[in-house]
Amino acid sequence: MALPSVDFYKVRNVSATRDSWVIKVFINRIWYVTHEYNPKDFLSLEMLGIDSQGSKTQLTLYKYLMSVMQVAIREGKVYAIKKFSMIPNGGRFRATRHNYRIVLQRRTLITRVECDMLMNTGLAPLTTSAMW
Repeated sequence: MALPSVDFYKVRNVSATRDSWVIKVFINRIWYVTHEYNPKDFLSLEMLGIDSQGSKTQLTLYKYLMSVMQVAIREGKVYAIKKFSMIPNGGRFRATRHNYRIVLQRRTLITRVECDMLMNTGLAPLTTSAMW
């Protein structure tokens, strides 16, 4: 989907100082966080987003909003995201070194964008001969 001319902010500059950020990120990984005592019950969907500069951030979508969000987010795709909240990136597990984590809200707008953004994820394909 084509977006009107938008100035995207770099992930490394995003903070809790405002709530009008617009970012474009490549979704590198998606995983569920499950309840400690009931692994079949998940609490949130977590994502690792990387911008065109290689800056990483963790995105969180809590379970209660999954039925409300109409966008099917997929690994390996690029999304424009705006109207989200920021919380300090702390706790027992941190997927990135960014000081803040993005929390997707009911008002968050997520749009898949076609993009030639080449991501340096730190992973490289190997041939079978290179593995042995």
